[in-house]
Amino acid sequence: MEGQTRSSSRKRLMFAVILTCALAFAASSPAPAQGAVYKVGDLIEAEWRSGRWYEAQIIELNAGQYKVRYTLDGVTASVTADKLRPVGGGANARAKGSNIIAVRPPPMAGGFPVIPGSAWKIDWGKRGANVQVFLFCKTGRWEVVSPMLLAGAATIMGTYRVRGSNVVTKGDDGSISNYTMTWKGDALEMNDGRTIMRLVYNGIAQC
Repeated sequence: MEGQTRSSSRKRLMFAVILTCALAFAASSPAPAQGAVYKVGDLIEAEWRSGRWYEAQIIELNAGQYKVRYTLDGVTASVTADKLRPVGGGANARAKGSNIIAVRPPPMAGGFPVIPGSAWKIDWGKRGANVQVFLFCKTGRWEVVSPMLLAGAATIMGTYRVRGSNVVTKGDDGSISNYTMTWKGDALEMNDGRTIMRLVYNGIAQC
């Protein structure tokens, strides 16, 4: 009888030690991250590729995939939940994302948009083709960029000069264009006599 009592005591002691260790381990281990649940209409940041994050809106849910529309240029893509995060979720989200601060409407002067320091999405009127953004840097430089490309680099660039409703652009390749600008109330039309570009205000250019 005495042997059975000692055996039971040892078993209880071992169980208590194991339980204590398990509780201590659980307390020191980080709690699992709670998966965010998103719904259609939510404004979030979605990873495009190679760690580049952009503001987007969820427009559809389908079998664990989130279909999003990127705010910057209207491009849509299907991504998994691990490619989504709250807006501002990355410490360097702005640096990794675009060189544009989304501000609307455009600053005006005398009934016309202020051009230096502005960014405009080029609307070619073709679905899937509206990915280029025209940046009028405050430095007097201009850039046309395709932000959703892997490199995110400027495709063409040069200098510009604004006089009233006229803007003259000079490319680094030496090409010169003389545009007459017309403000339509929701878009800026630039006409050089050969081509009319329709520009939709996209925010403040950070260049």
